[in-house]
Amino acid sequence: MQITPANAADIPALCELLHLLFSQEADFTPDDDAQRRGLTCIINSPDIGLIIVARQDGQVVGMVNLLYTISTALGERVALLEDMVVSPKVRSTGVGSKLLQRAIELRV
Repeated sequence: MQITPANAADIPALCELLHLLFSQEADFTPDDDAQRRGLTCIINSPDIGLIIVARQDGQVVGMVNLLYTISTALGERVALLEDMVVSPKVRSTGVGSKLLQRAIELRV
């Protein structure tokens, strides 16, 4: 498995993962156009955030979306974990743990 930053070619797979995530939450409704716009904005604007993906056999099987803001407590930039989702076919295999660990290791 590889953990790497997402790129524009990953957007269709990321939309599928977000569809899974938002289908499970009462407060959200999947909207592929909205998700595609948001993902494109983040991927094309590294000052806004970073999307990290887990790849297995070349396929995106998980993602973490980090968005940047300024912490008044710390007086510096920090990352907020906005979305995290792992494909059902690889759940309970450590993919989520590896994504989260990589997100923690990153220095914003």
